[in-house]
Amino acid sequence: MTSIFFCVKAVSEIEREIRELPQAKQWELVSHLADELWSHWDTQIESDSAKRLNNLILEARADITSGEAKPLDEILNNP
Repeated sequence: MTSIFFCVKAVSEIEREIRELPQAKQWELVSHLADELWSHWDTQIESDSAKRLNNLILEARADITSGEAKPLDEILNNP
């Protein structure tokens, strides 16, 4: 039987190792982590935006089908 062991370090160990890095490597790590976080953020925003936009499109189509939507020209020309 094959066993797989994962070595997970405590946050305190990781922090200590980061403090021991030369400053240039610390900044390199910060840059890498920031890029990773922004990438995850972008993915989440795109996903959330797509869902919200899709819901708005469905709502607009329902309003058009039911006759509740007014033409934009009608709204703009009647203050």
